[in-house]
Amino acid sequence: MGFEESLTTTALSLFLFGGLTVLVSVLGQNAVLMMQKWITRIFGAMTLLVVIYLLFTADWQAILALPSGSWLTGFLPAVSIIAAGTGISWAIAGADYSRDQRPDSGEKGIFLAVVSGAALPLLLLMLTGILLTAQIPDLASSENPISAIGKLLPSWMAIPYLAAATAGVVTIAVLSLYSASLNLLSMGIKLQQRSAVAIDAVLVLGIALYVLFVSKDFLGPFIAFLIFCGVFLAAWAAIFMVDFYRMRRRVGYSEADLFRESGANRTALGCWIVGALAGLMVSKTGFIDGPFAVGIFADSSLGLFVSFILSLVLYLVFGPKKGDSHDNQR
Repeated sequence: MGFEESLTTTALSLFLFGGLTVLVSVLGQNAVLMMQKWITRIFGAMTLLVVIYLLFTADWQAILALPSGSWLTGFLPAVSIIAAGTGISWAIAGADYSRDQRPDSGEKGIFLAVVSGAALPLLLLMLTGILLTAQIPDLASSENPISAIGKLLPSWMAIPYLAAATAGVVTIAVLSLYSASLNLLSMGIKLQQRSAVAIDAVLVLGIALYVLFVSKDFLGPFIAFLIFCGVFLAAWAAIFMVDFYRMRRRVGYSEADLFRESGANRTALGCWIVGALAGLMVSKTGFIDGPFAVGIFADSSLGLFVSFILSLVLYLVFGPKKGDSHDNQR
């Protein structure tokens, strides 16, 4: 788009992004939610235009000639990475998400909105990825995939599209910082929201500096981070699902227990640790490589499935049964 990639432009872009994030964060949650709603709609519409453009300009002969991948070492690992970056990582945000819902929202309506809102964009973006791969074969290993995509589009389309994408990332970053402050409170760390946001912002900035100027590899650290967090979150999600459908679906949660020191569910904690460690043992994250990450587990992220299934089975067997009191779960 007329700009040479350099350390200076990268640093300036990071500075501008950080400044926009700080500026938007002071507007308050209601303003950010309104901005996010309209930016999402605009970005979604522009993504459709980009997909239509790629459909007409794609090299279909090259796309149809792409070799088939392995279901076991190609498709399933890809599904697990997508699951780690979306559904599994979003599972812990249920309480945070619910505070933005109307009190009269129904269970089915929320479920359909969440599933369709996640699945439809993912399908669209995966289709876009297939179209881009044929024209940019090294896209997955690119240091800056966004820049590579921008070079493929005409300027009249690339500039507004990337601007909308940047605006969307800014608002998502602000909402994530707000959510992080809630997570600190749930851990018993009592801080004002501005202090919690500042701490999280410093951590995020440090990670961005490392990726952009040290590793110079976006996808590598990103996938490693997803796999590492995913094995713990998958085990947690499995236990939460069993607990909810077996114990909470009809009666819900005790509000008193949510706001007081009510002890720990040692059985759930043990099942979570065993499942997560088992997932790590068969996973390669780049900085922690499991001793059993060989064979089909060598270059895949199937450890997420191992973590989820093992924790699910263990908690089904050893977890509380219907009718057990809260005290019996400790």
